Amino acid sequence: MAAIASSMLLLCFVSASAADSFEDMAARAWSEYSFKEIDKAQRLFSEAGKMARTKREKCESLAGLAFCLQFGKRNNVSRDDYRRAVSIYDEALSLLDKTDDLRPFFLSMKAEALMHLSKLSPQESESQELLGKAAGLWRILDDEYGADVFRQDSLLTRAAHASDDFKDENSLKAHAALKDYVAGLDKKDGAKNDRLLASVMCSQVAEHSFLNGDFDATVEYLKAYCEFGPTSFPMKADAYFRIARIAELKTNDRKTAVEFYRRFYSECNANEKSFFAKTRAEELSGEKIGSGGGR
Repeated sequence: MAAIASSMLLLCFVSASAADSFEDMAARAWSEYSFKEIDKAQRLFSEAGKMARTKREKCESLAGLAFCLQFGKRNNVSRDDYRRAVSIYDEALSLLDKTDDLRPFFLSMKAEALMHLSKLSPQESESQELLGKAAGLWRILDDEYGADVFRQDSLLTRAAHASDDFKDENSLKAHAALKDYVAGLDKKDGAKNDRLLASVMCSQVAEHSFLNGDFDATVEYLKAYCEFGPTSFPMKADAYFRIARIAELKTNDRKTAVEFYRRFYSECNANEKSFFAKTRAEELSGEKIGSGGGR
């Protein structure tokens, strides 16, 4: 009986959805995707694709289908899932020309899928071939879409997945590319699209520098992370505290240590480490700090 009831409900749902607009169907699909109801989301994205009236709508439905395969299963994505995602990205790219603003998005997503597929390949030759294809797409992003947010995202992807060994040449090269990108940006202009992921890049470089024992660079890029705009209040608090600790214990930069202990105490004083920060700032500077963080 339950199976019959479920079938009837499904028939009612399908017949009712036929009158829906693409926007409604796509919204429902993304909602199911957000709740990790991947099978439902895939079916709704497929239905949305049939209802698409424009190239952009068709591309949105294809992106949803690919995301279900590439990201929806979290740590259970198979080689076949990645292959199917690549095929869907190819279908979307076949609809787009170089002037379409969606093209860098699909290039970036396809490259990322190929990169992950290369890691799952049982044969070294196949793995290198797939990684070479990903690199070719990244070169297109580098050459044609220098400041696009999805090119920025691809730089982060390359750095994060370059190698399990943070001292490896590929890892060093990928993080050098992040440094080069950040070096050309204005930290004070928050409206520019070319710096949308700059703070994340700085955080990535800071962590890589720390693992390599380059503590001066760690402090430099944690400061830059704060200047570009922290991604969250807890992350800002963590950056302030790390700068202060590294400056005190690793680089012997008392001035920077005091400054960031003070900033931590004055801006993040609800944090459980605030009393410690206040105490260290006072001991290192020899000056008492008021309740508001001032002298």
